[in-house]
Amino acid sequence: MKRTLFYTILIFLTLILNPVFSQVNSIFTPFVSRIKVQSEKSSIKISWKDTSDVEGNCILYRHTALVSADNLSQAIKIARIPKGVEYYEDFPPYTQTNYFYAVFMEDEDSLMHEVFIPFRNITSKAAFITEKTKDDSPALITALKAWVGKDSIQLSFKCSKPTSELFIYRNTEPIEDKNDILSANLIATLSGASSSYTDYPVPGIGYYYGIIDSNLIKTGSYIFKAGENITVVPVELELTSTERVGLPVLPSSRPKPLPYLSISRAYQTGRQLSASIIDSIPEKKTISDTSAEAVNALLKNTDTGSEQELLQTVLKQDKNPAGGSEQAMLADILEADFITGNFESARVKLLEFQKIRRTNEIEASVHFYLGQIYYFTGDFKSAFTEFLFAEEYFYMESRPWIDTLFKRLRISSSDID
Repeated sequence: MKRTLFYTILIFLTLILNPVFSQVNSIFTPFVSRIKVQSEKSSIKISWKDTSDVEGNCILYRHTALVSADNLSQAIKIARIPKGVEYYEDFPPYTQTNYFYAVFMEDEDSLMHEVFIPFRNITSKAAFITEKTKDDSPALITALKAWVGKDSIQLSFKCSKPTSELFIYRNTEPIEDKNDILSANLIATLSGASSSYTDYPVPGIGYYYGIIDSNLIKTGSYIFKAGENITVVPVELELTSTERVGLPVLPSSRPKPLPYLSISRAYQTGRQLSASIIDSIPEKKTISDTSAEAVNALLKNTDTGSEQELLQTVLKQDKNPAGGSEQAMLADILEADFITGNFESARVKLLEFQKIRRTNEIEASVHFYLGQIYYFTGDFKSAFTEFLFAEEYFYMESRPWIDTLFKRLRISSSDID
Protein backbone atom coordinates (compact mmCIF):
# COMPACT_ATOMS: atom_id res chain seq x y z
CA MET A 1 0.00 0.00 0.00
CA LYS A 2 2.77 2.45 0.98
CA ARG A 3 4.75 1.58 -2.16
CA THR A 4 1.69 2.20 -4.35
CA LEU A 5 1.15 5.61 -2.71
CA PHE A 6 4.82 6.51 -3.19
CA TYR A 7 4.75 5.72 -6.91
CA THR A 8 1.48 7.61 -7.32
CA ILE A 9 2.99 10.76 -5.78
CA LEU A 10 6.16 10.36 -7.86
CA ILE A 11 4.17 10.12 -11.10
CA PHE A 12 2.07 13.15 -10.11
CA LEU A 13 5.13 15.30 -9.41
CA THR A 14 6.71 14.21 -12.67
CA LEU A 15 3.66 15.25 -14.65
CA ILE A 16 3.45 18.62 -12.86
CA LEU A 17 7.12 19.59 -12.85
CA ASN A 18 8.21 18.18 -16.21
CA PRO A 19 6.76 21.12 -18.23
CA VAL A 20 8.42 23.51 -15.78
CA PHE A 21 11.84 21.88 -16.09
CA SER A 22 11.40 21.75 -19.86
CA GLN A 23 10.78 25.51 -20.16
CA VAL A 24 13.57 26.36 -17.72
CA ASN A 25 16.19 24.10 -19.30
CA SER A 26 15.27 24.74 -22.93
CA ILE A 27 16.48 28.36 -22.78
CA PHE A 28 17.98 30.69 -20.21
CA THR A 29 14.97 32.09 -18.37
CA PRO A 30 15.57 34.02 -15.14
CA PHE A 31 12.79 34.01 -12.56
CA VAL A 32 12.16 35.07 -8.98
CA SER A 33 11.53 32.60 -6.19
CA ARG A 34 9.77 32.16 -2.83
CA ILE A 35 6.71 34.19 -3.81
CA LYS A 36 4.29 34.67 -0.92
CA VAL A 37 1.01 36.54 -0.43
CA GLN A 38 -0.62 37.83 2.72
CA SER A 39 -4.25 38.94 2.75
CA GLU A 40 -5.12 42.07 4.76
CA LYS A 41 -8.45 43.85 5.25
CA SER A 42 -8.14 46.14 2.23
CA SER A 43 -4.83 45.12 0.66
CA ILE A 44 -2.73 42.13 -0.38
CA LYS A 45 0.99 42.03 0.37
CA ILE A 46 3.23 40.18 -2.08
CA SER A 47 6.87 39.30 -1.39
CA TRP A 48 9.49 37.31 -3.29
CA LYS A 49 13.23 36.74 -3.68
CA ASP A 50 15.01 38.32 -6.65
CA THR A 51 17.39 36.39 -8.86
CA SER A 52 21.01 37.40 -9.35
CA ASP A 53 20.99 36.33 -13.01
CA VAL A 54 19.78 39.67 -14.41
CA GLU A 55 19.70 43.28 -13.23
CA GLY A 56 16.30 44.30 -14.59
CA ASN A 57 13.02 45.20 -12.92
CA CYS A 58 10.28 42.88 -11.70
CA ILE A 59 6.86 42.97 -13.40
CA LEU A 60 3.86 42.12 -11.20
CA TYR A 61 0.60 40.75 -12.66
CA ARG A 62 -2.77 40.13 -11.00
CA HIS A 63 -5.53 37.76 -12.15
CA THR A 64 -8.71 36.26 -10.76
CA ALA A 65 -7.45 32.79 -11.78
CA LEU A 66 -4.14 30.97 -11.44
CA VAL A 67 -1.80 32.84 -13.81
CA SER A 68 -0.62 30.77 -16.76
CA ALA A 69 0.61 31.19 -20.32
CA ASP A 70 -2.97 30.74 -21.54
CA ASN A 71 -4.49 33.61 -19.54
CA LEU A 72 -1.56 36.03 -19.09
CA SER A 73 -3.05 38.30 -21.76
CA GLN A 74 -6.16 38.73 -19.56
CA ALA A 75 -4.10 39.41 -16.40
CA ILE A 76 -3.58 43.02 -15.22
CA LYS A 77 -0.06 44.39 -15.08
CA ILE A 78 -0.15 46.40 -11.85
CA ALA A 79 3.44 47.44 -11.10
CA ARG A 80 7.08 47.54 -12.22
CA ILE A 81 9.24 47.12 -9.11
CA PRO A 82 13.01 47.88 -9.09
CA LYS A 83 15.31 44.99 -8.26
CA GLY A 84 16.11 44.74 -4.58
CA VAL A 85 12.70 45.86 -3.26
CA GLU A 86 11.20 42.33 -3.28
CA TYR A 87 7.85 43.59 -1.95
CA TYR A 88 4.61 45.22 -3.09
CA GLU A 89 1.32 46.06 -1.42
CA ASP A 90 -1.64 45.83 -3.78
CA PHE A 91 -5.03 47.46 -3.22
CA PRO A 92 -7.33 45.55 -5.60
CA PRO A 93 -11.02 46.40 -6.11
CA TYR A 94 -13.40 44.96 -3.56
CA THR A 95 -15.42 42.45 -5.58
CA GLN A 96 -15.42 39.43 -3.21
CA THR A 97 -13.12 37.72 -5.69
CA ASN A 98 -9.99 35.67 -5.16
CA TYR A 99 -6.76 37.03 -6.61
CA PHE A 100 -3.62 35.34 -7.91
CA TYR A 101 -0.26 36.92 -8.70
CA ALA A 102 2.78 36.37 -10.89
CA VAL A 103 6.18 38.08 -10.90
CA PHE A 104 8.33 38.09 -14.04
CA MET A 105 11.88 39.36 -14.51
CA GLU A 106 12.98 41.92 -17.06
CA ASP A 107 16.53 41.81 -18.41
CA GLU A 108 18.74 44.80 -19.20
CA ASP A 109 17.02 45.14 -22.60
CA SER A 110 13.56 45.39 -20.94
CA LEU A 111 12.65 41.92 -22.26
CA MET A 112 10.24 40.18 -19.89
CA HIS A 113 10.92 36.47 -19.36
CA GLU A 114 7.64 34.56 -19.12
CA VAL A 115 8.03 31.42 -17.04
CA PHE A 116 5.31 29.96 -14.80
CA ILE A 117 6.54 28.03 -11.77
CA PRO A 118 4.16 27.42 -8.85
CA PHE A 119 5.47 28.57 -5.47
CA ARG A 120 8.41 30.27 -7.23
CA ASN A 121 7.07 33.18 -9.28
CA ILE A 122 3.30 32.47 -9.42
CA THR A 123 0.98 32.08 -6.46
CA SER A 124 -1.14 28.98 -6.04
CA LYS A 125 -2.85 30.23 -2.91
CA ALA A 126 -5.85 32.51 -3.45
CA ALA A 127 -5.67 35.94 -1.81
CA PHE A 128 -8.63 38.19 -1.03
CA ILE A 129 -9.67 41.36 0.78
CA THR A 130 -12.59 41.85 3.18
CA GLU A 131 -13.04 45.64 3.07
CA LYS A 132 -13.32 48.25 0.37
CA THR A 133 -10.13 50.09 -0.43
CA LYS A 134 -10.05 53.78 0.45
CA ASP A 135 -10.75 55.87 -2.62
CA ASP A 136 -7.42 57.54 -3.42
CA SER A 137 -8.29 58.32 -7.02
CA PRO A 138 -7.33 61.89 -7.98
CA ALA A 139 -9.88 64.63 -8.49
CA LEU A 140 -10.66 65.60 -12.07
CA ILE A 141 -10.50 69.37 -12.69
CA THR A 142 -12.42 70.72 -15.67
CA ALA A 143 -13.64 74.00 -17.18
CA LEU A 144 -10.90 76.17 -15.65
CA LYS A 145 -11.41 79.80 -16.69
CA ALA A 146 -9.56 83.01 -15.72
CA TRP A 147 -10.65 86.60 -16.33
CA VAL A 148 -9.88 90.11 -15.06
CA GLY A 149 -12.07 91.57 -12.34
CA LYS A 150 -12.04 95.10 -10.91
CA ASP A 151 -8.73 94.77 -9.08
CA SER A 152 -8.15 91.01 -9.21
CA ILE A 153 -8.11 87.92 -11.41
CA GLN A 154 -11.09 85.62 -11.02
CA LEU A 155 -10.84 81.83 -11.45
CA SER A 156 -13.71 79.38 -11.88
CA PHE A 157 -13.54 75.59 -12.27
CA LYS A 158 -15.28 72.30 -11.60
CA CYS A 159 -13.97 69.48 -9.38
CA SER A 160 -15.20 65.89 -9.53
CA LYS A 161 -14.24 65.02 -5.94
CA PRO A 162 -15.43 67.38 -3.15
CA THR A 163 -13.30 65.59 -0.51
CA SER A 164 -10.02 66.21 -2.32
CA GLU A 165 -7.37 68.86 -1.66
CA LEU A 166 -6.49 71.16 -4.56
CA PHE A 167 -3.33 73.18 -5.25
CA ILE A 168 -3.61 76.38 -7.32
CA TYR A 169 -0.46 77.43 -9.17
CA ARG A 170 0.38 80.72 -10.90
CA ASN A 171 3.23 81.25 -13.36
CA THR A 172 4.42 83.84 -15.85
CA GLU A 173 4.98 81.06 -18.40
CA PRO A 174 2.54 78.37 -19.62
CA ILE A 175 2.23 75.42 -17.22
CA GLU A 176 2.78 72.37 -19.39
CA ASP A 177 5.12 69.96 -17.57
CA LYS A 178 6.85 69.13 -14.27
CA ASN A 179 9.51 71.83 -14.63
CA ASP A 180 6.82 74.50 -15.01
CA ILE A 181 5.20 73.36 -11.75
CA LEU A 182 8.56 73.60 -9.96
CA SER A 183 9.03 77.19 -11.13
CA ALA A 184 5.40 78.23 -10.51
CA ASN A 185 4.07 79.80 -7.32
CA LEU A 186 1.70 77.80 -5.11
CA ILE A 187 -0.79 80.56 -4.29
CA ALA A 188 -3.59 78.66 -2.55
CA THR A 189 -4.80 75.33 -1.18
CA LEU A 190 -8.53 74.74 -1.55
CA SER A 191 -11.09 72.07 -0.79
CA GLY A 192 -12.48 70.09 -3.71
CA ALA A 193 -15.89 71.51 -2.81
CA SER A 194 -14.73 74.93 -4.03
CA SER A 195 -15.51 76.20 -7.52
CA SER A 196 -13.86 79.65 -7.60
CA TYR A 197 -10.88 81.67 -6.37
CA THR A 198 -9.88 85.34 -6.35
CA ASP A 199 -6.22 86.18 -6.94
CA TYR A 200 -4.51 89.55 -6.33
CA PRO A 201 -1.25 89.43 -8.32
CA VAL A 202 1.13 92.23 -9.28
CA PRO A 203 -0.40 94.19 -12.22
CA GLY A 204 1.25 94.62 -15.59
CA ILE A 205 2.30 90.94 -15.93
CA GLY A 206 0.55 88.15 -17.81
CA TYR A 207 -0.23 85.06 -15.70
CA TYR A 208 -1.07 81.42 -16.39
CA TYR A 209 -2.91 79.20 -13.88
CA GLY A 210 -3.13 75.51 -13.09
CA ILE A 211 -5.22 73.54 -10.57
CA ILE A 212 -4.12 70.02 -9.64
CA ASP A 213 -5.07 67.43 -7.01
CA SER A 214 -2.49 67.58 -4.19
CA ASN A 215 -2.00 63.78 -4.28
CA LEU A 216 -0.83 64.00 -7.89
CA ILE A 217 1.71 66.67 -6.96
CA LYS A 218 3.03 64.67 -4.00
CA THR A 219 3.52 61.53 -6.09
CA GLY A 220 4.81 63.31 -9.19
CA SER A 221 1.95 61.97 -11.34
CA TYR A 222 1.19 65.20 -13.16
CA ILE A 223 -1.82 65.45 -15.48
CA PHE A 224 -2.12 68.56 -17.68
CA LYS A 225 -5.10 69.25 -19.94
CA ALA A 226 -5.27 72.58 -21.74
CA GLY A 227 -8.52 74.40 -21.10
CA GLU A 228 -9.47 71.91 -18.37
CA ASN A 229 -7.03 72.25 -15.45
CA ILE A 230 -4.52 74.73 -16.97
CA THR A 231 -5.06 78.02 -18.78
CA VAL A 232 -3.50 78.60 -22.20
CA VAL A 233 -3.99 82.36 -22.54
CA PRO A 234 -2.24 84.80 -20.15
CA VAL A 235 -4.43 87.05 -18.02
CA GLU A 236 -3.07 90.50 -17.05
CA LEU A 237 -4.22 93.26 -14.72
CA GLU A 238 -3.83 96.77 -16.08
CA LEU A 239 -1.56 99.24 -14.33
CA THR A 240 -3.53 102.03 -12.66
CA SER A 241 -2.73 104.89 -10.28
CA THR A 242 -6.29 105.55 -9.12
CA GLU A 243 -7.19 102.15 -7.76
CA ARG A 244 -5.27 99.87 -5.46
CA VAL A 245 -4.55 96.50 -7.14
CA GLY A 246 -3.50 93.73 -4.83
CA LEU A 247 -4.89 92.54 -1.54
CA PRO A 248 -8.23 93.97 -0.40
CA VAL A 249 -8.04 97.58 0.84
CA LEU A 250 -7.12 97.80 4.53
CA PRO A 251 -8.47 100.48 6.92
CA SER A 252 -6.50 103.72 6.49
CA SER A 253 -6.57 104.75 10.16
CA ARG A 254 -4.95 103.09 13.15
CA PRO A 255 -4.76 103.86 16.89
CA LYS A 256 -2.15 106.45 17.80
CA PRO A 257 0.88 105.06 19.66
CA LEU A 258 1.68 106.13 23.20
CA PRO A 259 4.11 109.06 23.46
CA TYR A 260 7.78 108.27 24.14
CA LEU A 261 8.86 109.77 27.47
CA SER A 262 12.52 110.51 28.14
CA ILE A 263 12.77 110.75 31.96
CA SER A 264 16.17 111.96 33.19
CA ARG A 265 15.42 112.85 36.86
CA ALA A 266 13.63 111.12 39.74
CA TYR A 267 10.06 112.36 40.27
CA GLN A 268 10.27 112.87 44.06
CA THR A 269 13.95 113.78 44.73
CA GLY A 270 15.00 115.33 41.44
CA ARG A 271 18.14 113.17 41.46
CA GLN A 272 19.85 112.66 38.10
CA LEU A 273 19.03 109.18 36.75
CA SER A 274 21.47 106.94 34.92
CA ALA A 275 21.04 106.59 31.18
CA SER A 276 18.35 104.16 30.05
CA ILE A 277 19.48 100.97 28.34
CA ILE A 278 17.21 102.02 25.50
CA ASP A 279 19.31 105.13 24.91
CA SER A 280 22.72 103.52 25.29
CA ILE A 281 24.21 100.11 24.57
CA PRO A 282 27.06 98.89 26.79
CA GLU A 283 30.45 98.89 25.11
CA LYS A 284 32.30 95.62 24.60
CA LYS A 285 34.91 95.10 27.29
CA THR A 286 37.76 92.61 27.62
CA ILE A 287 37.43 90.47 30.76
CA SER A 288 40.37 90.04 33.13
CA ASP A 289 42.77 87.10 32.88
CA THR A 290 41.34 85.64 36.08
CA SER A 291 37.78 85.74 34.69
CA ALA A 292 38.95 84.25 31.38
CA GLU A 293 40.59 81.33 33.22
CA ALA A 294 37.38 80.71 35.19
CA VAL A 295 35.26 80.70 32.04
CA ASN A 296 37.63 78.30 30.26
CA ALA A 297 37.55 75.99 33.28
CA LEU A 298 33.75 75.91 33.22
CA LEU A 299 33.69 75.17 29.49
CA LYS A 300 36.26 72.43 29.94
CA ASN A 301 34.11 70.75 32.58
CA THR A 302 31.12 70.71 30.22
CA ASP A 303 33.02 68.74 27.59
CA THR A 304 31.49 65.28 27.25
CA GLY A 305 34.55 63.73 25.67
CA SER A 306 35.66 63.03 22.15
CA GLU A 307 33.16 63.28 19.30
CA GLN A 308 31.52 60.10 18.14
CA GLU A 309 32.04 59.16 14.52
CA LEU A 310 28.99 60.08 12.46
CA LEU A 311 28.18 58.07 9.34
CA GLN A 312 25.69 58.63 6.54
CA THR A 313 22.27 57.60 7.76
CA VAL A 314 19.20 56.62 5.75
CA LEU A 315 15.93 56.59 7.68
CA LYS A 316 14.18 53.23 7.94
CA GLN A 317 11.06 54.33 6.08
CA ASP A 318 13.15 55.51 3.10
CA LYS A 319 14.84 52.15 2.51
CA ASN A 320 11.87 50.24 1.04
CA PRO A 321 9.12 52.78 0.21
CA ALA A 322 5.98 51.93 -1.73
CA GLY A 323 6.36 52.48 -5.45
CA GLY A 324 5.00 55.71 -6.92
CA SER A 325 4.87 57.59 -3.61
CA GLU A 326 6.66 60.83 -2.75
CA GLN A 327 8.74 58.74 -0.34
CA ALA A 328 9.83 56.59 -3.30
CA MET A 329 10.86 59.73 -5.20
CA LEU A 330 12.98 60.78 -2.20
CA ALA A 331 14.49 57.29 -2.00
CA ASP A 332 15.54 57.52 -5.66
CA ILE A 333 17.49 60.73 -4.94
CA LEU A 334 19.17 59.11 -1.95
CA GLU A 335 20.15 56.00 -3.90
CA ALA A 336 21.44 57.93 -6.93
CA ASP A 337 23.52 60.59 -5.17
CA PHE A 338 23.38 60.72 -1.37
CA ILE A 339 24.47 57.15 -0.62
CA THR A 340 27.22 57.32 -3.25
CA GLY A 341 28.64 60.51 -1.72
CA ASN A 342 27.74 62.80 -4.61
CA PHE A 343 26.68 65.47 -2.11
CA GLU A 344 26.40 68.50 -4.38
CA SER A 345 24.09 66.73 -6.81
CA ALA A 346 22.05 65.34 -3.90
CA ARG A 347 21.75 68.82 -2.37
CA VAL A 348 20.47 70.35 -5.62
CA LYS A 349 17.94 67.54 -6.15
CA LEU A 350 16.69 67.68 -2.55
CA LEU A 351 16.17 71.44 -2.73
CA GLU A 352 14.31 70.96 -6.03
CA PHE A 353 12.25 68.16 -4.44
CA GLN A 354 11.46 70.50 -1.54
CA LYS A 355 9.88 73.10 -3.83
CA ILE A 356 6.75 70.95 -4.06
CA ARG A 357 4.61 70.99 -0.93
CA ARG A 358 5.18 67.72 0.96
CA THR A 359 3.83 66.13 4.14
CA ASN A 360 5.42 67.34 7.38
CA GLU A 361 7.25 64.04 7.87
CA ILE A 362 8.69 64.07 4.35
CA GLU A 363 9.79 67.70 4.87
CA ALA A 364 11.55 66.65 8.08
CA SER A 365 13.26 63.80 6.19
CA VAL A 366 14.60 66.24 3.59
CA HIS A 367 15.97 68.49 6.36
CA PHE A 368 17.62 65.43 7.94
CA TYR A 369 19.48 64.55 4.72
CA LEU A 370 20.38 68.17 3.94
CA GLY A 371 21.84 68.43 7.44
CA GLN A 372 24.11 65.46 6.74
CA ILE A 373 25.19 66.89 3.40
CA TYR A 374 26.13 70.25 4.96
CA TYR A 375 27.93 68.44 7.79
CA PHE A 376 30.10 66.34 5.48
CA THR A 377 30.89 69.38 3.30
CA GLY A 378 31.95 71.49 6.30
CA ASP A 379 29.01 73.93 6.45
CA PHE A 380 28.27 73.33 10.13
CA LYS A 381 25.96 76.31 10.67
CA SER A 382 23.63 75.25 7.85
CA ALA A 383 23.78 71.64 9.05
CA PHE A 384 22.82 72.68 12.60
CA THR A 385 19.78 74.57 11.29
CA GLU A 386 18.61 71.65 9.14
CA PHE A 387 18.81 69.16 12.02
CA LEU A 388 16.80 71.51 14.24
CA PHE A 389 14.02 71.38 11.62
CA ALA A 390 14.25 67.56 11.47
CA GLU A 391 14.34 67.06 15.24
CA GLU A 392 10.56 67.23 15.77
CA TYR A 393 9.92 64.04 13.76
CA PHE A 394 13.32 62.33 14.08
CA TYR A 395 14.54 63.23 17.56
CA MET A 396 16.67 60.16 18.27
CA GLU A 397 18.28 60.26 14.82
CA SER A 398 19.02 64.01 14.97
CA ARG A 399 20.38 64.36 18.51
CA PRO A 400 23.89 62.89 17.85
CA TRP A 401 24.34 65.28 14.92
CA ILE A 402 23.10 68.29 16.91
CA ASP A 403 25.37 67.49 19.88
CA THR A 404 28.42 67.11 17.66
CA LEU A 405 27.62 70.25 15.67
CA PHE A 406 27.14 72.23 18.88
CA LYS A 407 30.71 71.35 19.88
CA ARG A 408 32.04 72.15 16.43
CA LEU A 409 30.31 75.53 16.37
CA ARG A 410 31.48 76.37 19.90
CA ILE A 411 35.07 75.53 19.04
CA SER A 412 34.81 77.53 15.80
CA SER A 413 33.41 80.53 17.71
CA SER A 414 36.25 80.33 20.26
CA ASP A 415 38.81 80.34 17.47
CA ILE A 416 37.30 83.48 15.97
CA ASP A 417 37.32 85.32 19.31
